Amino acid sequence: MKTNIRPDSENDGWNFKPFFICYPIAIFLALTFFTDYRDPVWRTVDVAFFRLLNDTLAENNVWTTFIAWCNSGPFDAALGAIMAFLSFWVFFHPGFGDFKERFARITAVVFAVLIPVVLAKQIFRNFERLSPARDLDVFFNLNELVPEISAKVGSSSSFPGNHGVASVMLVLCFFIFFRRYPGLVAVTIPIAIVNAFPRLIGGGHWLSDIIVGAGSFALLTYPLLVGTPYLRYMRRFTSAMTDHILTPVLEKVGLVRFMR
Repeated sequence: MKTNIRPDSENDGWNFKPFFICYPIAIFLALTFFTDYRDPVWRTVDVAFFRLLNDTLAENNVWTTFIAWCNSGPFDAALGAIMAFLSFWVFFHPGFGDFKERFARITAVVFAVLIPVVLAKQIFRNFERLSPARDLDVFFNLNELVPEISAKVGSSSSFPGNHGVASVMLVLCFFIFFRRYPGLVAVTIPIAIVNAFPRLIGGGHWLSDIIVGAGSFALLTYPLLVGTPYLRYMRRFTSAMTDHILTPVLEKVGLVRFMR
């Protein structure tokens, strides 16, 4: 049964409460990381957590091979294709509301995921932080355990990490804009885990890269998504695209039936 989301029911005005809650937490996390407190606060936790996960690769078995594949370039491409398919599925499926509303919401998700990822990459492109595989001398190296798979296990700039930021933002955005469809939100969780967790196991990222890096970007972005007219602007943008571009194109190719 189709359930439409009322256009003006949520995320449609100004609300400063999320800013007052989320921004102080983000600042606190940043202070624990970008000051002299980083090593006493995070070093022990980061190393212990990495050892706990990396020790599961002690034997060359199915699990080790799976983690190696999850850290490879082809797997990244496949996961990107899955994320794109999920977006197109929501875009074309009438079960997620009327066409204009689901178009606005999936566009809101795409922008809210991509912009933090791009900003993270640009802001921290010269920020040097060795990943576990570059920082520690002894660990289980996927490229030695599974040499037939070219796994990416090390980085000289692991913070905050594109995979972590994208994973956290994907789940957050689907929860914000599609929470009336819990099954859809649930689908994003294993995608996010498979996208980010293997990097923690293989040595590409520290736990603090996710908690502080991706977590801070999520805390900074969340108020902008729920405390501003962000969705209203997306509706205006996508409505104009629908009226002037999509409708004529889909009519010509015979796919206008999806605009329901």
